[in-house]
Amino acid sequence: MTEIRPIQTDGTTSSLSSSTENFRPSILNASIFADIDTSGDGYISPEEAKKYGFCAWQIKEKISKADFEAQVKTYNETRIAEKQTQQNSSSQNNNAPADSEMANFKRQMEASFSWIFDSDEQFEQEFEKLVKKHNGNMDYIDKELFKIQKSLPQKVMLEKLNRDKWIALLLDKDFIFDDVDMAQYPLALKHLSFYENTFSKVSKEHLPEGFNPQEIFEKGKTIGLGIDKAHKAGYTGQGVSYAIIDSGVAPHNDLKFKEYKVSSKVPEGESAVHFHGGAVSYIAQEIAPDADCYYFALQNGAPKMKEQFVDNLRAILEKNKSLPADKKIRVVSVSMPLYGGEEAKKIADELEKQGVWVFYSGCEEDRKRGYLGKIDPNGNPDDFNNYRVVMPCGAEEAIVLRDKLKTATPKERKDILEYLSKNKSEPGLYVNSGDRTVPDPSSASAYRHDSQASQSWSIPVIAGYYTLACQADPTMNKERFLALANETSRKVRTSISKFIIGEQGYTDEKPEIKIIDINALLEKIQADKK
Repeated sequence: MTEIRPIQTDGTTSSLSSSTENFRPSILNASIFADIDTSGDGYISPEEAKKYGFCAWQIKEKISKADFEAQVKTYNETRIAEKQTQQNSSSQNNNAPADSEMANFKRQMEASFSWIFDSDEQFEQEFEKLVKKHNGNMDYIDKELFKIQKSLPQKVMLEKLNRDKWIALLLDKDFIFDDVDMAQYPLALKHLSFYENTFSKVSKEHLPEGFNPQEIFEKGKTIGLGIDKAHKAGYTGQGVSYAIIDSGVAPHNDLKFKEYKVSSKVPEGESAVHFHGGAVSYIAQEIAPDADCYYFALQNGAPKMKEQFVDNLRAILEKNKSLPADKKIRVVSVSMPLYGGEEAKKIADELEKQGVWVFYSGCEEDRKRGYLGKIDPNGNPDDFNNYRVVMPCGAEEAIVLRDKLKTATPKERKDILEYLSKNKSEPGLYVNSGDRTVPDPSSASAYRHDSQASQSWSIPVIAGYYTLACQADPTMNKERFLALANETSRKVRTSISKFIIGEQGYTDEKPEIKIIDINALLEKIQADKK
């Protein structure tokens, strides 16, 4: 029987790519076979599965209805057992602030689909209707919202997107705009992630002034902010090793790995490939192209993701022990939380003792870092004044916890407020992670452009910079790196997104922020060695 599994595809909402481990398909109904089998031939093809959306099935060949129903049955049995385990675990541990799976799901859907509606209140009403209609089945709710989105005429879609508000929309690869007049919707285009051919039918006079899709596409392939100058000075990561833990990577002409390993906990016959892995790999490799990249893949969002994560951490630990002293791994880039609880923490601590910086979403160093997007995506990527704050230092965690307050019990509320009071945001360092063009898994030469800045895309930037610093001085450690990055940072006054405090647009206030200046940092390292 062909092995299949539910996945988060790259054909729906990009914001779901970094969702928490609890956000996975709910119990499925085998009757969706008819919805996926659009050709009506009694089989599901890979092409039909991809078009189905978030609830698609990753398959390598056509699959019959009987095989599909059998796999749905197996998946549901596993999911029910897993949910029971989660409930038992939750009832035994009331120390940490908790959030229900439905509340988390709603937050993800709001980030992905609220723009479709005329107001946040309208989204709330529609979401509650769908919850009742589908008896809380997350897959059907997601699918129906996605159908509403896809049914929008192009002009209506542009009108709804044309708001100065946090919106991130990933279009299908085969979506191509007609020659509609986009000049009147300049803000809409700031929210799109697009492909090379997305605007191929739109005449130049119908594009907003200064909006050049091809130019944006090409400029997005570099991190900018002086990285070319660093490369010309010889800082390419030569002789330094680093590792990445993320989803599987599809073969791509512009990606290379010293070693590529899929977790032994990934079931045989199942794929780990997801667009997320290719993106973080490209960003790190673009900064440190000659460094040795050890890649450890897992299945993003899979039921056994925690086991795969711990397995990969352990594999990095063993790999590092086997490497010669001058080839040891210096940093692990992890654009996700440290999944796996105390077991993962224990391994990460052991790696840190070996001199390996495990840099993951939510770690202490990450909370003191913010990320930027471009003011003008057609502008000079090396211009420090062409960037704005998308997420202030420490704000992302605070936003998540503030959301949890909405559904928290009195005890949970007390714990959250105490945590926030002890962990207030403080001035930190910023890096660019917006308007990036990254590999797409659809082919070995495909790319796509992500307009919105992302926490996931910022972590490999720091890891890449640290790799260059380790080349400049092999005795480098994370504490010294962060101190030097702070000391040599470029101070810039720029705008900050108001969505952070629940409003639209950007503030008129332009606070002073510190952006990592990789060249100044490397020059300081060399000066200190003399």
